Amino acid sequence: MNQIRGIASMADPHILRLSQYWAGRRTTRFFQPSEIGNDVVNLRTQKFLARGRHSALRLAPILALSIATITLGSTTLPAQDYPVNTIRMIVPFAPGAGVDTMARGLALELGKKWNQTIVVENLTGAGATLGSKTVARAKPDGYTLLFSTDQTITAPNLIKDVGYDPLVDLAPVTMITEASQMVIANPSLPANTIPELVAYAKKNPGRLNYGSFGLGSATHLFFEAFKAEAKIDIAHVPYRGQSLVAAAITAGEVQVALGGTQSTTPLFQDGKVKILAIDSAERHPLFSQVPTMIEAGYPNVNARPWYGLFTTGGTPRPVVEKIQRDVAEVLSSPTFVERMLKPFGFISGAMSPDKFAELIKVDNAHKSRLIQMVGIKPE
Repeated sequence: MNQIRGIASMADPHILRLSQYWAGRRTTRFFQPSEIGNDVVNLRTQKFLARGRHSALRLAPILALSIATITLGSTTLPAQDYPVNTIRMIVPFAPGAGVDTMARGLALELGKKWNQTIVVENLTGAGATLGSKTVARAKPDGYTLLFSTDQTITAPNLIKDVGYDPLVDLAPVTMITEASQMVIANPSLPANTIPELVAYAKKNPGRLNYGSFGLGSATHLFFEAFKAEAKIDIAHVPYRGQSLVAAAITAGEVQVALGGTQSTTPLFQDGKVKILAIDSAERHPLFSQVPTMIEAGYPNVNARPWYGLFTTGGTPRPVVEKIQRDVAEVLSSPTFVERMLKPFGFISGAMSPDKFAELIKVDNAHKSRLIQMVGIKPE
């Protein structure tokens, strides 16, 4: 009976109480003649009651073990079967952006691995919080995924009443990759380096605009920190996605922005933008001639952008871990590396859910300090 109680307690506290209840009946009498009214209980009745008590005691271990087995089995069953239905992958940015391209590449290979359809849906708006909130409020079963950036974590620090807590309502699955950003400019801008940009901005205060893909985005934090460090005035123009920012800078609506390697490479090759610097610790292998912001004299201006995968908070841990394992396999597969990572200088950022959660906490603290430093107020 002690062994049964141990098994039951692993499964559920209610089962533990049930097994303890039955075990306790060994020392508890069922009925006494005085408790059954004034009728005289004959010997046959007492024997019947005694048999009932012993039968119940014999069945107690079987009952507790059966419930424990069912309960323990149910915790692993979802991961064994997952996925059996279509998966919805939310991207809170406009189609065509670097994050959208990466998400669709992952969905394609992951769908093949699972033999299931993964529907990628671009749900933009409210600084990437609309799509993030949709996943946060979904059923916690792993069938709604969020492919997003660090903006999902940062934006709630800048937008009032976003409707979700990113550290509670979203379950981190894995980082996908770090996403180095480059400072890009319209070719007509008379500045080819960061020092030249600073000099031009100081001579022409209020004449320059920078485009970002929303409040709390890497671009937003980067340029606000840059403005504070360089003591220059450049106006913020938010858009709903990186592809829209790219269109704006090529059209001359804004003069500077940040661009990922996926979206910037073709624009640079076509002469539609020029690159002034890169937001990373080292020079990019595809753009080795471009200096880092550290080399340009601004070591503290670093937005640390990344791509990551989430699901709804409260999703069973075995399901989260299965998604992470399968995504990690896709990220390291030759097909994905050659198509989605290597051409843009990316490497797999796959990590365990726990490690990703810890990175998010550290990164959120870093960006919160950055927000306070530049004095950005929630809107």
